[in-house]
Amino acid sequence: MDNPEKRIKQHRNGIYIEPDIEYIEAYKKSGGIFNCAGDGRCGYTTRPELAYAYARMLIQDKHHAQTYNLHGEAITQYQLAEYLNHAFGTDLIYTPIKVEEYRKERTAELGEFLGNIITGIYQGIREGKADNPSHFFEAAGREHESWQTYFAGKMKV
Repeated sequence: MDNPEKRIKQHRNGIYIEPDIEYIEAYKKSGGIFNCAGDGRCGYTTRPELAYAYARMLIQDKHHAQTYNLHGEAITQYQLAEYLNHAFGTDLIYTPIKVEEYRKERTAELGEFLGNIITGIYQGIREGKADNPSHFFEAAGREHESWQTYFAGKMKV
């Protein structure tokens, strides 16, 4: 019998955007978004979008031995702040900070292990490692949900 786990050669998830939604109160409290991503673009995704793409990949043989980057349109932290402001009625501003300054702040709050992981994620965004071509359409058979649509669904009424 065919093993579904061996059907897909490799997938590279985008960075989940949900933690930024969950962190909105902390962003509001601090008065903005502060990290070391700079002008880097990030291919974010959502858990439901990944679930949809994985389901399609598992049931269609054409995905066997394919490598996919699974994310939506890559956006900057400046764009993320704009989307959050529109959806949540906030006035957040993204302020880039130096990598070592961010590492020091994250390590102080989260400990060395998690502080280094979080810093590495945003440093990777800064360096362009999270801005690669998306293969979401090829994997899922449709476009990734747009960020306009996603954040419109988060709007406070």
